[in-house]
Amino acid sequence: MPSYRETRLELLSGPEIAAYMAELNLLYIPVAPLEWHGPHLPYGTDTLNAYAVCLEASRRFGGLVHPAVYAGTEIARRPEIVRAFGLPVETPVVGMDMPGFAIKSFYMTPGQFKSCIQAVVATAAAVGFTKIVVINGHGADEQKLILEELAVA
Repeated sequence: MPSYRETRLELLSGPEIAAYMAELNLLYIPVAPLEWHGPHLPYGTDTLNAYAVCLEASRRFGGLVHPAVYAGTEIARRPEIVRAFGLPVETPVVGMDMPGFAIKSFYMTPGQFKSCIQAVVATAAAVGFTKIVVINGHGADEQKLILEELAVA
C-alpha cells in the first residue's frame, strides 16, 4: 500500500512546512473563479478541478498545495459565441452568466484578478517558496493572458 504524505499547506504545521521546503521548495497554487455551470455542477467546478490537479502533481512530483484561490476574470462573449449558445446575438453574456441562471459568477475585473494573483504569489515568495506553479482551472482568454504575463515577469 503506498504511503500518504499530507501536502495541503493549510493542514501542515510550521516545522512540517519547513521540512518540505528544505526537501523540495515547490508550491502549487490552484486558481479559478466561482462560476455557474448550470444546475448539475458545483459552483466551484473550475477551481475544484485545478485543486485536484495540484494535489495529484504534489503526489507524483512533490511539493505543497496552497488552498484554492477562488479568483477569475471574464469578458463579454463575442456575438458568434452568444449565437452558438442559441441566444440572440444582442444578448449580453459575460463568461458563463447566461440569462435565467440562478446566480451570477464571481468575476473580477482583469486588473483586480492580476493584483490578486500577484499578491498571492508575492506572499508565497515572501514565505520562502522559490518554485511556485499557478494551476489555472478557468478557460477565459483574458485570464490566461494575465497568467502568462505574470509568469514571465
